[in-house]
Amino acid sequence: MTRQQRRLLFWISTFIFFIGVTPLLLYSFGYRFSFEKFTLLRAGGISIRPVPVTGAQIFIDGKLMHETSFLSRRLFLQGLTPRPYHIQVYKEGFYPWEKVLRVYPERVTEVHAFLAEEIISPPTTLLEGTYKSFSFFDNNEAYIQLADNKNKKIYYSIGNAELVQEIPGGQQLILPVLPNDLSTKLSARGAKGSSYDPQGERILWWKGNQVWIMWLASDAALPLYTEEREALVYTADTQIRDAQFYPRQEAVFITSGDSIVIAELDGRSKRNEYNFYAGTEPQLLISPQNDVFFILDKGILMTRPIL
Repeated sequence: MTRQQRRLLFWISTFIFFIGVTPLLLYSFGYRFSFEKFTLLRAGGISIRPVPVTGAQIFIDGKLMHETSFLSRRLFLQGLTPRPYHIQVYKEGFYPWEKVLRVYPERVTEVHAFLAEEIISPPTTLLEGTYKSFSFFDNNEAYIQLADNKNKKIYYSIGNAELVQEIPGGQQLILPVLPNDLSTKLSARGAKGSSYDPQGERILWWKGNQVWIMWLASDAALPLYTEEREALVYTADTQIRDAQFYPRQEAVFITSGDSIVIAELDGRSKRNEYNFYAGTEPQLLISPQNDVFFILDKGILMTRPIL
């Protein structure tokens, strides 16, 4: 082999070496090739935490990636090419959950996949009568005040599971008062009803067949899933009668027509919605202190546990 041939072979080998090593170096430094944008981008990540946290299967783009347990309650992946990913979460006894979430360069996309229990059995009946409305009597959620069509009132003791004619002391229910500026905003929007959460600094309001949410905290305190201070949460086929926050979850209960549904607040790609109760004209009370829901329909008082 001549000297010229050896030199040529050296430069060819060097060229092949750099061609082979460059992608590996770029990969190790966190770069990925985006076929969507046909360019190199810094990699991102995704964190998925199902609620409830254990026994859930997490799929990404149709491939099973993780099954949660007490020791491993979420899926965290890094080094992902920035693009949309189809996420699905399944757990036995619960409705399936899915979203299309985008991974961005040098960022971790976080999501809490709220799973609602698949309703198979009817709620437990507590009382049967001709009751037309109900509410909590006290802030301790110890008594429910029931009224019939003549507005005659009677009280149900949650702790003793019995009817009583009079309440043995205790403070009556005091609802949180809306600040004046918030009342003005809702009036300007023509709101027909609202549900205020002063601790979470947020409020639900409804008009016609639509339910909206408004976040009242600063932009820095907004949930990770939104950059909007106000958003449409749900559109029903009939008039909205009530909307309430789901305790300790990023979801809401909405009552309209003959049903109560659950809608998640995370509106990225879509909001997952679940059936909670179907009847005639149901009403809902939520008791976080007792970890139960109360439903009044056709004069019957019923209950379900909060999971």
